[in-house]
Amino acid sequence: MKGSEQYWSSPLIDQLADIFMIDEDYLTWPSTNEIRRIRLDIYGNLLLETYGDHWFSLCLHYNNNISCTTTNTIRAGQSLNTSETIVSSNRRYELGFSPTEYYSVNYYYVGIRYYNVPGANVVWVADYSFLNSSAVLTLDSDGNLLTSDRNLTNISGDNETYARLLDTGNLVLKNRTSHILWQSFDHPTNTILPGMKVKDAKTGWSLTSRESYASPYPGGFSLQYLGSRKELILMEKSEAYWSSSLSGVLADIFVIDGDYITLRSNYTNIDIRRIWLDISGNLITESGTYGPYKSDNLTTSCGAYPACGEFSICKETADAVFKCDCLPGFKAYPDRGCMRNTYLSCSDGVQKDGFLRMSNVFLPTGHYGSDGENISGCESACLNRCSCIGYAYDHQEHYCLTWEGPALLKMRQFSEDNTYTKEFYLKLAHEDLVPKGISVMGDYYCFSGVFFL
Repeated sequence: MKGSEQYWSSPLIDQLADIFMIDEDYLTWPSTNEIRRIRLDIYGNLLLETYGDHWFSLCLHYNNNISCTTTNTIRAGQSLNTSETIVSSNRRYELGFSPTEYYSVNYYYVGIRYYNVPGANVVWVADYSFLNSSAVLTLDSDGNLLTSDRNLTNISGDNETYARLLDTGNLVLKNRTSHILWQSFDHPTNTILPGMKVKDAKTGWSLTSRESYASPYPGGFSLQYLGSRKELILMEKSEAYWSSSLSGVLADIFVIDGDYITLRSNYTNIDIRRIWLDISGNLITESGTYGPYKSDNLTTSCGAYPACGEFSICKETADAVFKCDCLPGFKAYPDRGCMRNTYLSCSDGVQKDGFLRMSNVFLPTGHYGSDGENISGCESACLNRCSCIGYAYDHQEHYCLTWEGPALLKMRQFSEDNTYTKEFYLKLAHEDLVPKGISVMGDYYCFSGVFFL
């Protein structure tokens, strides 16, 4: 009804019959289905909204004067509330407010996600703010997107600028001549989509992991492309923990195009729908249809956080086979992990300890640094400090790195040289340095200033 006039009616058949149940003199719907609510909007449209990891709105009826059909565009002065979205014309992506629960409080954040696909389906986050249920996303008269909390873009547009979600998942701001003024592909969060340009790190381009699956805040891992070396590198804060040239599998996935790289449109006859950096720092490919999909880890089998334990090392060969071992001079004990065969002698005042050199190692975390020393001074500083359990020396930067106890964590070693691997010197007792069949890739032994090849 509009006022006292009827403008629409329908018997309970077809789609309505699937939704409603007749219970004597009233209607209801089963509590087991995924309908969150049915509401009447201000234009007289009857909307059905579903639960799930995303919102889906379906017009049960639309007023002939006001279209209720899905759109992919926001025009100046128009807004989306937390239950509304725009959907790409191929119905693969939608832009809207994603609900999340953070520390037992319900929030929303603005993002792009796969349309009607459950699970971890967000591919871009517009803003790291948590918003409440009254939030709106608006395109203002200057052509900028903003929420009730802050501006999401900063361009010089006008009231003819519009926002459109393309079939690629790229959100663009265009002027009346269809010139792109801004696009989400230039501001990635944790996901590479087909058609996106992976730019050189010197431009400021990077992917950044999320803090958690519930939080849109950036996490501690990032992916960068080094164009001069044609390499991808993964960073944990400021430290590299994985890198690879664009060879092998990566050469099959990425195409070099001048100063940037893009995803191939087809990889081994399977469409890659995205590559994303998960919360643990693993680079994941997803391929297949936009429903079921296959997931693979592109990064080292040792992962961002090797689960090998204290004083252990994750060794990976060229064919990506990996295994966890105790470090040389350590032995595994049930329920206790890897422990030294022989205690260091520093505590008894007689210096008998030395170092084992380990090649092609991604350095463990938790080091201390000092500059101005040569490698001999670096070794001496660690040898004479009881708390020091290992060191590394950067010959290019003339920088000494030392590790203090009680343990070494997240060590990885590769069978081949790598741009970001280093030589690591592990402090061991004299008894564990004398060669007795210890096998470590590229080792020598040193104690009291004497080296054994």
